[in-house]
Amino acid sequence: MKIRVLSFFLLLSISAHAQIDTIVKIEFQSLSRGYYEHISITEDSLVVRKNENRSAEESVNKRALSKKEWKSLLKEFNHVNLESLPVLESPTMKRAYDGARHSSLKVYSTKSFYEHLFDDDNPHTKLQPVMKCIRSIAN
Repeated sequence: MKIRVLSFFLLLSISAHAQIDTIVKIEFQSLSRGYYEHISITEDSLVVRKNENRSAEESVNKRALSKKEWKSLLKEFNHVNLESLPVLESPTMKRAYDGARHSSLKVYSTKSFYEHLFDDDNPHTKLQPVMKCIRSIAN
């Protein structure tokens, strides 16, 4: 009986100290021969870097991110298994022959980072609400 009680408390203690996998940063990047865009979003900041012409200077826009914006973005990930991001298929592969921009969505968490590759602003259907929210926040 004492062993069971001790085992129970040991398991309870271990689970209480287990780290929860929390999203800490989200990045969207899209590029082609003459175009570059990088959006970085954290709990308190938004940074948008853009260069639409290689010879032009890169534009950088920074601003604070509201708690409401961060929560709305995290809410879009509720229906997405982060570990499945790398294996989700892109709806198209036009980037393979320069028919579209090479785009990626990277999600950094407290435990790891996950990446999904796709064309333009066209990720897997599970991630389309996420992209819509990112665009809404960045514009």
